[in-house]
Amino acid sequence: MILLFSLIITLILSISFVSRKHTSHKSIKSIFSLLDDNFNFPIYSIKLANIENECDDKYLSYQIGYYPGTKKGIYFKNKVKKGKSCTLLRNCETISETSYLPIYIWDGNKFCVKNKKELKYENLIRNSVKYGNECEIGYKKCGILDSNNRILCIENIADCPINKIIINNNLNPPNDYSYTSLSLNNNKYLHYTNEAIDNPIVVNISISLGNYCYDPYELNTQYPQYILDYNFNRYFCSHKNNDSFFDNSSILIDSITKSQVYYENKIDLLINELKGYPLFSLNEKYGLYFRNYYGIDFNCINDKNINMNDITKFNKWNNLSKKLNILCIVLSTFMFVFGLFLCFNCMSFPNANFLYFSILNWINIFMEIMILILGLISFLYLDKINLTLYCFEKVKGYQLYKIKNNLQYEKRVNIIYIIISGIIIIIFITNAFFFALEKKEYERNNYVNRIERRIIFRNENLNNINEEENNNL
Repeated sequence: MILLFSLIITLILSISFVSRKHTSHKSIKSIFSLLDDNFNFPIYSIKLANIENECDDKYLSYQIGYYPGTKKGIYFKNKVKKGKSCTLLRNCETISETSYLPIYIWDGNKFCVKNKKELKYENLIRNSVKYGNECEIGYKKCGILDSNNRILCIENIADCPINKIIINNNLNPPNDYSYTSLSLNNNKYLHYTNEAIDNPIVVNISISLGNYCYDPYELNTQYPQYILDYNFNRYFCSHKNNDSFFDNSSILIDSITKSQVYYENKIDLLINELKGYPLFSLNEKYGLYFRNYYGIDFNCINDKNINMNDITKFNKWNNLSKKLNILCIVLSTFMFVFGLFLCFNCMSFPNANFLYFSILNWINIFMEIMILILGLISFLYLDKINLTLYCFEKVKGYQLYKIKNNLQYEKRVNIIYIIISGIIIIIFITNAFFFALEKKEYERNNYVNRIERRIIFRNENLNNINEEENNNL
């Protein structure tokens, strides 16, 4: 009974651990939405792809967005529903899943960019000064580095990154700075400069359905979206800073309809195959934005001994631990059913049951140790992420209090997992000790019984021999 109780606890622990991983997934992704831009590099030059849609040497194809893809579902009674297949439903159609696709084309143009990969944010911030201050001698101002309004300072002999982009219908750029101009499709022109030193430097160029949300994990939209969309639960801004749900630090440079973006990137071919897709949502407009870095206090990160690569490792660990716990659920369910079977048949095969119960017990010990390790590692990583968020708190508008609260709650839950797992491991090891004692007792009794049977058998043989000898006499 102790073993069955322990098996049930292991199953509950595994299921709850997976469910916590699911609820924390959004919090982790929110942090990565913040950090993604901070792993980008400032853009120094922009060109258009050639007639074959390829970029020149030293220029990289620039991805401005993506189509998330859709899950598998069904179309039943003129409604789209989540589900694997129609099974026995009549008048039902299965909707195949569609895959992730990158978006490169904007209004018929594919952008190619040049950046300097040696210029990481953590290096650039060392050469920055607070807003309103002057750069050191031998350095010049190049623009606003991040959302903390720090000013990027670059050596006088070096070029500044781009700090202003304009798209309009004017062939001639404004007269305020010296611009490089590109002729786009539809009688539009792109003008950019690196002389607008009071503007944000350009680190990211991307598309959004309206203003970016305050929580970078969430996606802004004014139209109902497709229920099978992988981003479906991310749409609509729900967290706000003061009175605004939006991040107003990104600068809008152009806009076109969603239908045009999907057509130019050949996503419409997938959309047309999706039953029940809300085609009216294609009238919504995508905006093309640019922004600088999200501000991080690197003095804070250095003081707290935080390694930014640990955050990347945790994202991979978060996904792996969820898969390992699903494996635990499968094994726990199987072992619980098998344990019940052994209990109901324990009198039929007593010798075999000692072996099976012992195997079940040791497998359960292994799983509990795995859950314990998962809890410990998650606890340690969550601690570092919480410290990292503290360093983000100095960024106006990006405190992400709800994310921080979620992570603190998950940290407490992990402590409970660790304690319960430790207790159950002790129970299992105790079980293993008692199994060993019972098995020894069982084997000793078996040995005594075999000896007794042999003695009885030998005595019976001797009696038979004596009787035969007496009869012969």
